[in-house]
Amino acid sequence: MWVAQYRQYPYPAGVTMISRDKYYRSKYDRVPAPPPNHVPGADVISVHEDRDGDGRYEIHSVANGLTWGPDGWFYGAQGSTTTSRVTRPGVDAIHAPGVYAEGCMSWRYHPERKLYEICTDGSGNTFGLSFDAEGRLFTEHNGGVTRGWHHIQEGLFLKQGKDPGKFGPSQNPFAFGELPMMHSTHPVPRFSHMTILGEGTALPDRLRGKDLPLERGVDLAKKSTPELIQLLAHANPWHRQTAVRLLSERHDALALPRLLDELDKSGTHPALEALWALHQMGWLDDARAAKTLTHPAVMVRAWTIRLRGDERKLSASLAALVTARAAVEPDAEVRCQILSTARRLPAAQALPLVRAIALRTNDIADAFIPLMAWFVIESQCASQREAVMALFDDAQFWRAPFVRQHLESRLMRRLAASGTRQELMACALLLAKAPTDEDRQVLMLGFEEAFPRRPTHGPCERASAN
Repeated sequence: MWVAQYRQYPYPAGVTMISRDKYYRSKYDRVPAPPPNHVPGADVISVHEDRDGDGRYEIHSVANGLTWGPDGWFYGAQGSTTTSRVTRPGVDAIHAPGVYAEGCMSWRYHPERKLYEICTDGSGNTFGLSFDAEGRLFTEHNGGVTRGWHHIQEGLFLKQGKDPGKFGPSQNPFAFGELPMMHSTHPVPRFSHMTILGEGTALPDRLRGKDLPLERGVDLAKKSTPELIQLLAHANPWHRQTAVRLLSERHDALALPRLLDELDKSGTHPALEALWALHQMGWLDDARAAKTLTHPAVMVRAWTIRLRGDERKLSASLAALVTARAAVEPDAEVRCQILSTARRLPAAQALPLVRAIALRTNDIADAFIPLMAWFVIESQCASQREAVMALFDDAQFWRAPFVRQHLESRLMRRLAASGTRQELMACALLLAKAPTDEDRQVLMLGFEEAFPRRPTHGPCERASAN
């Protein structure tokens, strides 16, 4: 496969643009000379070969859409028809199984800690990965019925935006649902347009217009620590996020008091950038996280939970604060992040977070939160089944509309589908715990869904009899 990287558009070497119209249709001063008498340009042509004939070179490969995340991880994407098995040279044993993935997903790697993990499973022909100004992760897709994908940490997404087909189901057979794509109101026949948007003053003046000032001094590495901190409030996200990265690389102790001052500001920016920088420099401790859990800016609260939860365990004091926050948090995006983080935590911390959100009525019709709550519960079923079942010792939990609509039947289906004696016994126990006929009916619907082509009488009765 030949890949041409055209770095000169629309200003090719050896010619001068003399005019252009509003659609950027350009006229040049002359026709360039053909090779070998041409003016060498900056274009790069790469040739990718399958030299051993094993058919393993693919497009949309694992090293696609590479970008730095605001949390200090290196992010990338993998497309729909690709498989990968990632090992870490110098860390994993030579024949280590690595991390295997089939089809589309997003991944991340921490260069200092040498950690690799799948961030989200599913999506589409994934490319063009990027973070927005507040750290939300998006990718493009070449299908005409979606604008692309908004990747939620720990999310399981429907692959390719349609019923599995050749791209396969979720890697988790007990997902019982997948998070949706971003739908488009203006579908195109096939290929969508990938647009890289430079916000604010990052655009060169030839694209912004002659009368607008051109941003100078964009080599931010030359700026002092105080100047970088000042850039955390810049109008353009490139400046803000690049300043965060450079501050983390310098790890200048003199930055700490200034960053704390920025974090105390009530607006999203620069408080969010200060949070990211403090985290990357190892200065976001529990005491500071306890304060930012109630910060006025939504994404400061969400990222506080995400960053502290990345360690896969919270301190007891912070876990109690996050659980209390889950019961009163007014923003759905923060509540969704609480569940994303919960999927990374041990059962003793994860399940109380699910309970706190499930007892509320805000999110029954949300496109993400009910499934994320289920994904947390399902992730604990194999190893912490008794803790999951203990949720249903609570009469208040049974009465919650969220639980009846989204969790009861899925849990029954999960237990029944595994087919082990212990989990069939758990099905019988769950039926015995059910406080109403309506709950028992919901449970039996889930049980029937576990056996779509088999008679549904018998197994549960036998388990309860024994």
